[in-house]
Amino acid sequence: GVAFSGLSGNNVGLIVMALCTIVAALRIKTNAWVTGIFLGIELLAVVVLIFLGIIHVSRPISTFWTPAAISSTGTLEAVSWGLVISLLAVALFAYNGYGQAVYYAEETKNASSKMGKAIMIALLVTVLVEILPLMAVVIGTGSLEKLLADPAPINYFLIERGGETLNVLVSVAIAIAIINAVIAIIIQVARLLFSSARDGSWPDAIGKPLGSINKKFQTPISATVVVGIVSVLVGAFVPFNFLLLATGASLVVVYAIVAIAALR
Repeated sequence: GVAFSGLSGNNVGLIVMALCTIVAALRIKTNAWVTGIFLGIELLAVVVLIFLGIIHVSRPISTFWTPAAISSTGTLEAVSWGLVISLLAVALFAYNGYGQAVYYAEETKNASSKMGKAIMIALLVTVLVEILPLMAVVIGTGSLEKLLADPAPINYFLIERGGETLNVLVSVAIAIAIINAVIAIIIQVARLLFSSARDGSWPDAIGKPLGSINKKFQTPISATVVVGIVSVLVGAFVPFNFLLLATGASLVVVYAIVAIAALR
């Protein structure tokens, strides 16, 4: 919507999910090229944010770990760490994804020796790529109050420090990052659905098509299409705020189960 005034809102999101489903059904090597190119564009946007923050440092770095929020009067006021912790369920969602390389184990050469390294490298990259630009924006904005009060803080910062043109370019890169994530998630969930069908978790009438591999593309197209259709339907009819809380809260449950399993 920042780059093209008509391209915003829920309907665009649904179209993106439908198109991403088509891409996700293609060969895994094709997907690797698409997501790899998109990742390069994303990282350029991250570098721009970090650079703008570094050259416009306006406050000490300690601001970044001093909890504060905008009050009803429009001024910054301190908040408790308890409030910060209560929002971890939503915050976790931002970091989710680094472990999803395991979904590609069957399509990875020497997976037993490479998968662990891939996951740990992805975790490191995820933390750096999210923390560094966020830190740069916080310490580099002219007014922290205006930044936090703005409905689109990153856009506010980009316009303030880089101008309208740069805001449009980086906003497009951010949109590409979201599209990239949608492609990756559809691929992952499709493989989860496929493997559950292959392992006999569904009645044969459902499990046989879901557990099939397309001969041309060597991908589980049936499972991918089902995931895409369900995603579009959920996106169309389930309130966004519920989806946001549900995805964050479900991650807390998943992480807890994984931690218990690791201890066991």
